[in-house]
Amino acid sequence: MVTFVIPSDLALLLGTLVPIGQGAMVGLYLIAVVPGAPLMTRNAIRHGFDSELAASYELFGALLAPIMLPLPIAVAAWLYHRDIFIPPADILRVVIMKQFAP
Repeated sequence: MVTFVIPSDLALLLGTLVPIGQGAMVGLYLIAVVPGAPLMTRNAIRHGFDSELAASYELFGALLAPIMLPLPIAVAAWLYHRDIFIPPADILRVVIMKQFAP
């Protein structure tokens, strides 16, 4: 929950408090919704963190993305009266290409 929901909520709050424009706020929100970068494990290992824990976190985030990403996007669409739906299968396809294919 912390990975998917809180950063996106903070992005919405920031977009409400600071006049950054709707396009910038949407971009900030979408970046906040994404669970982590594919190179996170390598960077964590380089900084002395447990490699197995970093890899398991990356895998867990990748596998939860098709389940968790549609939820905050649907909430934002509801808040801003938009009709947006991203099919979980599309998210899974991107996760497989970016996380597991390289």
